[in-house]
Amino acid sequence: MWACIQKPTPTNRLETPVLRRSRLLLPKLPKWGRFRGGRDRQISDIKKAGLSAAMALGLIAATAGQAGAFVIDGGTSVDDTFLMNFELLVGATDDNGNTLGGTEDLTAEMLFTVDAVGGMSVTFTVKVSNTSLVDPAGADAVTSIGFFTDPEVTLSVVTVGTVFTTVEEDPNPSLPGFAEIDICLFANNNCAGGDIYNGLQNLEMDTVAFTLDWSGGALTIAPGAIKFQGERGSFEFTDSDDPGFRVPEPATLLLFGIGLLGLGAVTWRRRKFAA
Repeated sequence: MWACIQKPTPTNRLETPVLRRSRLLLPKLPKWGRFRGGRDRQISDIKKAGLSAAMALGLIAATAGQAGAFVIDGGTSVDDTFLMNFELLVGATDDNGNTLGGTEDLTAEMLFTVDAVGGMSVTFTVKVSNTSLVDPAGADAVTSIGFFTDPEVTLSVVTVGTVFTTVEEDPNPSLPGFAEIDICLFANNNCAGGDIYNGLQNLEMDTVAFTLDWSGGALTIAPGAIKFQGERGSFEFTDSDDPGFRVPEPATLLLFGIGLLGLGAVTWRRRKFAA
């Protein structure tokens, strides 16, 4: 005998504000009238599992910030992290027309961690990593790296690194080939470059900290440029094709895992009880 399943009442649903918003983005699931053994079952629990997974995926998407820049505003919190990637592939040309030879790409990362934020002020710890492998031709060092801000900022240096001993606002001279860099971290006398042995060597990292103050609205920080100097020559280029994404925090990753478990439970249940 077939039996109809009544639509779950609101009291049977998981009615958190986030889930109510998530439900609006999901198609309605079909009602199941009969399962193996003649047992009729409500599907509200399955909807809940699907909504949990959708919520987790939505939060992951929300924390995967826009490419090329990130914004400091009222939603920014302490310990938020933002990552900029820099990459020049072997055989590619930099922004000044120089072609990278050898066998190893030039790659680096710039990780921003929010230490304090409030009003129109933010303090970052910034970790710069030279992730390039050593080429047979020799070392490739990062001698300077910079970024843009909108609006203009006032810089206050908290601590300098062991390699990047200077953090400078509106550096002059700027990186070669770039008319202007708003904030530059450099290892030599200026942002334009210098002795490669003073720079950040292959597979090394360095950390600095500074405060940025601004006036009016949110602060946008966009990747600027990086300078490598080494045995293969000097290369200056902008961020890679997929820069500037927000790193998911542990709580978000945990929620994502819970959502995947919910989806797995739905699949198992359908296989077990579907006629």
